[in-house]
Amino acid sequence: MDLETVSSEDFGRSLTGTGVNLLTRDVRGLAGVHAQVFGPAIRKA
Repeated sequence: MDLETVSSEDFGRSLTGTGVNLLTRDVRGLAGVHAQVFGPAIRKA
């Protein structure tokens, strides 16, 4: 899937599993903590 050109509807339908939305002022810092703890792939939007 090309994340640059995919429609939001198609992208949303392709998602599986559980997602978590967190609000933060320090996005890079929080992403780093999550990468260390949970090991997810970090994607820049």
